[in-house]
Amino acid sequence: MAPILPVDCFEEIFRFLQEDKTSLHSCILVNRLWCENTAPFLWRQPFFFIGTTPSEKLIRTYISCL
Repeated sequence: MAPILPVDCFEEIFRFLQEDKTSLHSCILVNRLWCENTAPFLWRQPFFFIGTTPSEKLIRTYISCL
């Protein structure tokens, strides 16, 4: 079995990628561990990736998921 990196290492890698939405999305699809550690970086600033004015539909969806 391949050695597993500590969670701290994953967090540092994802912190480096925190402004690259495409890479973070790819990381989520790797496996459950990566998904659990990547999702907080995507949800930390949910409107950062869509520009300055989020649509009403997106805001409703976001609020309904809280």
